[in-house]
Parts: sequence; C-alpha cells; structure tokens
Amino acid sequence: DNIRLNYLKEINFIWLGKNISQKKIEENNKIWFENFEKLKNYLKAENNIYPSQKIPLGKWVKTQRMNFKKGSLDIDRIELLNSINFVWVVDKDTQWIEKLEELKIYFKKYGNSLPNYNEFKSLRNWVDRQYYSYKKGTLSDKRFKLLNEIKFDFTR
Repeated sequence: DNIRLNYLKEINFIWLGKNISQKKIEENNKIWFENFEKLKNYLKAENNIYPSQKIPLGKWVKTQRMNFKKGSLDIDRIELLNSINFVWVVDKDTQWIEKLEELKIYFKKYGNSLPNYNEFKSLRNWVDRQYYSYKKGTLSDKRFKLLNEIKFDFTR
C-alpha cells in the first residue's frame, strides 16, 4: 500500500530484482553514498552520537543495521561503515542517547522538554521514565548531566 511504499522511499530503500534498471541501481548507489557522507558529518558534528530514528538519516542507519543483521548488506558497504567505527549493535546506552537526541530535536522545535502524550507517546514515556528515575534517585550522574544540558524539567 502507499503508506509502506512511502516509508520505504523515506528510508531510501534499495530496490533489487530482475526488473531493476542500471539507472535505478546507480541512483540507489548515489543515495547510499550521500547518506554515508551525511552520517560521517553528523557523527563528527555530534561527537559520535547517532541520529534519532525519527529523522531520515536515523532511519537510514537503522536500515543499515537491519540489512547487516539479515546478511544483505554489501561487503564494500560494511567496510565503509566499519571505517567510521559504525555501531552495528545498539545497546541500552545507545538507545538512551538516541532518545535524548530525539528530545533535543523536540526541545528546539517546541521550547520545552515535556512532549504531548497524544502526539509523542514514545518520547513522552521515555521522558516520564527519566523523571521518575530522578525522583527515585536511580538516575545516573552522567544521565542527569546530559539531561540538565538540554534544560530537562526535573521540577514538574
């Protein structure tokens, strides 16, 4: 359906099959290398913090991880990603940092750190977990400092 097709286009899905043209292959390669360069620049600018999966580059990163896990990522592309120390497996700390990045984007757009539950359910749940961890005294100093840097509201 159109929703799935649009999602695949949004993440620059690489179409393969017997009816694919050379032009389409070249276009897909061009898009892949453009995203690779964008990722290199993003990681350099953001101190090796990966983009949120809510933005196209973050979705592209997720697709590379999925393709790698399925064994469908070209060895040349694996080597290029390895050359920038690409993180293939996302641990809990990485997931936490990705949510923090998502909150930063939200904060820039809306000017607060308390997303509307109806519109941003996943992010709001994460924000609530950080708040309750802080209240219970279980939020690490490192995470507290990172949240404090983006003016996280610990007072609500």
